[in-house]
Amino acid sequence: MIDTRHLYDVRAVARPPVRTAAPLGVRSSNIVQDGVVSGERIRGHLLPAGGDWMLVDAAGAGHVDARYIIQTHDGAYVQVFYGGRLVFHDDALTRLRAGRPLQESDTYFRVAPTFNAPDAYGWLNNVQAIGVGRLEPGEDGGTIVHYRVFEVL
Repeated sequence: MIDTRHLYDVRAVARPPVRTAAPLGVRSSNIVQDGVVSGERIRGHLLPAGGDWMLVDAAGAGHVDARYIIQTHDGAYVQVFYGGRLVFHDDALTRLRAGRPLQESDTYFRVAPTFNAPDAYGWLNNVQAIGVGRLEPGEDGGTIVHYRVFEVL
């Protein structure tokens, strides 16, 4: 068992993805437009300066490569970096593309955030976090990504 403590929840709104084929798979670039971060120790909003450059391999597994910036409620900027995996179960991808929101159980969507933070949030620089994601369709072909993020104790 791994002990964790809730760090924050995030709701990120991403533009429609740009997909490009490459020798290793398809790169799906998903740029963040905005978002909200809510937690006891950190809260604020996402700047439109990040995204996920996921590589989808031949087996359909997504290799997450994401970065975003949180502007905290008190004006600090916290950079977040993470890798992870996204695997759709059964017909979940079809349902998402048909405009239906997914539950966490519809995917294996796990990430491992690390942080680059200024003094007021410097404690984050020594945190390894883990997160569980969920997807729902956004407007105009975009996606809304929800994460529950936990500090590993």
